[in-house]
Order: sequence, then structure tokens, then C-alpha cells
Amino acid sequence: LNESMRAGELKNDILAAATLASKAFRNYFEFLDGELSKRSKGDFAAGDEYFNFLLREFHLLPYDSDKIEKIGLESIESTLEVIKSLAAEISPHKDWTEVIETIKNETPPKENLLDHYRAEITKSRNFILENDLVTVPDDESLKVIETPASHRNTYPYAAYLTAPPFEKNQEGIFWVTPVDENADESRQKEQLAGHSHAAIAVRTLHEGYPGHHLQYCHANRIDSKIRRIFGTSVFAEGWALYCEQMMSEQGYYNDKKTRLIQLKDQLWRACRIVIDVRLHTKRCTYDEAADMLVRVARIERSNAEAEVNRYTQSPTQPMSYLIGKLEIDRLLKIYREKNPDIQLKKIHDKLLSYGTVPPALVRNSMMGTN
Repeated sequence: LNESMRAGELKNDILAAATLASKAFRNYFEFLDGELSKRSKGDFAAGDEYFNFLLREFHLLPYDSDKIEKIGLESIESTLEVIKSLAAEISPHKDWTEVIETIKNETPPKENLLDHYRAEITKSRNFILENDLVTVPDDESLKVIETPASHRNTYPYAAYLTAPPFEKNQEGIFWVTPVDENADESRQKEQLAGHSHAAIAVRTLHEGYPGHHLQYCHANRIDSKIRRIFGTSVFAEGWALYCEQMMSEQGYYNDKKTRLIQLKDQLWRACRIVIDVRLHTKRCTYDEAADMLVRVARIERSNAEAEVNRYTQSPTQPMSYLIGKLEIDRLLKIYREKNPDIQLKKIHDKLLSYGTVPPALVRNSMMGTN
């Protein structure tokens, strides 16, 4: 468009295009609701064969669905043990679930959610710079906005959108899902409980610094064009979950409550492993999956349902978080044993220099076995 054109001059063209688009959407909805839904006899479940294919061929993992489920169940038990111990230190006479619920009710006002996320992002970025934990590339930034209404049914808390892989200025987008103002008071309170002060502290470093945003900024600077656009969630989510633990070990969490919420989130990721397998191999129903998130991981019911909505659409993605962290933990343990004096920043920079490829490929290269 000519730069001299004003928006007012385009009004009629925009209205005409909007009318056509609205009609097309209406026709498509009628097709989905009136025709396709009546003849569709499919199931969202990927099936055991395809699930195992993704594990083996896409993520390059040495596990089948049965082994993945077993890892998830064992992780639930081991994480619960640590949670109970820490909760007892915080409130000796309360059950761990009561301690969690108390922390979840310590929230910022719903009107100031985005400001609290922005402040925590600045804090985590400054921490990794001050402690020299990983290189922060030039020309990067992170913008915090509300999650679009179209995605709030599947992203109840927050999400990260990577910067375009070939853009000079790497501006990532951090979605924060606001409280639904049209919901009743109890549902609004339930949604806000997912944005406690402790949860925001953990979530911002997972999605931002040194988590997804920083990892993808590194990936989008490597020479290989293919590696800039290809990736596996096992590495991406594994790195972000590794960062939650690593930042705790480096002293970023300065209170036991935040550490407890970080562990509670790890428990949630362990449940994701089990649910991912069971949903897509038809070992559990949608309602049973949501019930597990509420009962075991202490996720709010409305948010648990939104989570399961997403799980049904993405076989092997939900299990990627904790499985990826475990794979990265093993990789770095071996690498440190071979390089005992290496600085943590150099380890992180080397790990991120491979892009977002499966950890198995990174391990082969870092250990010189390729």
C-alpha cells in the first residue's frame, strides 16, 4: 500500500473483505457442525503404534509407551516424597495439599497480572547475567501480551511464541492467559489461583529467561537453516524444565514456597507423561485424565480441562517436559564427568549451540561419538 494512504480511505475495502471472511467462516462452521461431525467416526487417540513411532523416529528416544508410562509413574512417586518433606518444613501440622492451596491463594490482583509477569521476567534476565549462567544474545527481547481468546481454552496459564528464525531482531512473544471476566466469581478465583506469585516466578523463567525464549534465540543464530526451523519438543521442553531446577540450585528462588510450587509443577509434568500415554493408547478417558491432574497434580479443574484439551491434540508433546529434562540431566552429568572444571556457562552455551534437535543427537556430538 502507498504510505500516503490513510486508514479511512481503506474503510470500504476492509468492510467488504470482512464481510466475505465472515461469510466464509460461517459456511465452514456449518460444514463442520452439519456435515463433517455427522459422518466422522474417528478418535483423537493416536494409537500405540503411531505413539511409539513418534518416540522412536521423531524424538529418537530408546523407550516405548510402556516404558514412558513407567517413568512417569516413578517420577510421580519420587517427586511426591520431596514435596511432602518440604511442605512439612513450611507448615509441620498441615497436609502438603493444604500448604499448596495456601500458596496458590497468594496472588497479585487480576488487573495487574501482566505487570507482575513483566517484572519477574526482568528479574530472571538480570539474574542470569549477574551470575554468568548463559550467554544472552544481542538483538533479543521478550514482549508480554494477553493470550488471544482463540487459544485460552488450551493454554490456561501462559505460552511462548518464538521469534521468526531468520529475523535479525529476535522478539519473542510471551502469552499470559487472563482471568475470564465473564465467568462467575468462583471460576475467576480458580483461574487466578493458577497465577500465584510463586507460580509466576517459576513460569517466567520456563517461558522466558533462561528457558524457551533464550534457547530459541540461540537456535535462531546457528548457521544451519534446517536446524533453525526443525526441532523436537523433547529438547525444547526438557531445557525449559531443566532451567526450573537449575535456577533453584543457583539460588534464584529465595523462599521455600516458590521451591514447593516448582516441585508441584514437576509433579504436574510427571502426570503429563502418564496421561499422554494413556490418552493416546486408549488406556484412560478425557475425564479420567482431567481428574488425575486435579487429584494428583493439584491443578484447578477449569485449568485441568484446558490442559487435557491440548493433550488430545498433540501426542508425545505432553510427555516431552520431564522426559526431556531427564535426558538433558543424563547428558550433562556425563559431560561434567569428562570436563570437571568447565564453567556452567560454557556447558549451557555448548548445549544450546546445537539448536532444538533430539537430545540423542546432541549427546553423540558433545561426547564425540558421532
